[in-house]
Amino acid sequence: MPGFWMPVLAIVLEARGWDYLTDWVFVISPAGAIISPLFFGVLADQRMNAEKVLAALLFLSSLCLAASFWFLEKGSSPGWFLFFLCLKSLIGAPAWSLITSITLSQLAQPERQFGVVRVWGTVGWMVAGWVVSGLALDQSPITGLIAAGLGLVAAGASLALPPSPPEGKTGSSLVDRLGLRAFGVLKDRDTAVYFLTAFLFSVPLAAYYPYSAKYLKFLGVENVARFMSLGQVSEVVGMLLMGWVLRKMRVKWVFLLALTAGLLRYLLYAMTTWGEMPSAGLLVGMGVGVFMHGFCWTLFFESGRLFVDRRVVKSMRSQAQALLTVWSSGVATIVGVFLSGALYRWSLRPGGPGWSFFWLVLAALCGGATLVFFLGYRTQIPKKGEGV
Repeated sequence: MPGFWMPVLAIVLEARGWDYLTDWVFVISPAGAIISPLFFGVLADQRMNAEKVLAALLFLSSLCLAASFWFLEKGSSPGWFLFFLCLKSLIGAPAWSLITSITLSQLAQPERQFGVVRVWGTVGWMVAGWVVSGLALDQSPITGLIAAGLGLVAAGASLALPPSPPEGKTGSSLVDRLGLRAFGVLKDRDTAVYFLTAFLFSVPLAAYYPYSAKYLKFLGVENVARFMSLGQVSEVVGMLLMGWVLRKMRVKWVFLLALTAGLLRYLLYAMTTWGEMPSAGLLVGMGVGVFMHGFCWTLFFESGRLFVDRRVVKSMRSQAQALLTVWSSGVATIVGVFLSGALYRWSLRPGGPGWSFFWLVLAALCGGATLVFFLGYRTQIPKKGEGV
């Protein structure tokens, strides 16, 4: 679903003359990720089957997405566009953490099997990018309408998932009902360091989709969605290798490898702005940078979901995954959107330092996250259930 509209949304808004909304549009999704995931995580852990919660969320969020892009297509009601996009984000934000918890609850050997299952989400995203560019829809609101239709299909498919009944006791306190007990996972030092690093790393990551698309358009790339799908190619490779990597390497070095890939991605972006590099060289540099994105995402965030799952009891599984979504895709992304937006306007102002400075600052933020993790993580193994 998001593979159809998220990579090209910035240039779709620009084509409609609504580029002044870019920062706010990319804040709306993480805002939803702050408010709703923990609540619905509690619902799946304590009250309802997770697959039924997922189906309802996908159905309602798809209707809201269709309404939002219908107003974008009309080009006359930015307020209604934002309202329905906000509603879609609020309802749909918990979906991915629920999919993860359902998957992990059904796998006999999550470390070996998770990547092979999860890879199909990446394949879907990649195919979406090819279809968008193949149909020359890179600047069209129709992408969102197609995504909404797929969402309705996904809602129906969710009901065919294996039953995932709640495994926790229904809590009576406000803390239990709001899912705030999930914060107990941070009592473990290494888990807390991972969450802190995920926050710091997600701040520069928030610039990836909106400003990679703008920069590619600046370089003269027409099929932006297809070009951006290079990141999903490396995601596929990373997913398929995830089980092997986690068996052969300590998790600390897996995360450090991912953080280094994120740093190199933005350094490669910055290098394409230096000197009089031929156009072919520009595209190769950008292509390698985009390709690195898949490795950094898979090895840090998807492996991180396995890392978190191993450190919580089953009754907290959905809430722990939701907390990671709140912290990285929610709070950190909001900070990153506003920070990168301000940095973009300052760097690309008349007489400003330009794209090179923009990408180098983001690379420095990735480097800071890498340093924090390297110094803070101690490879401690908690006792079963500790920290929750």
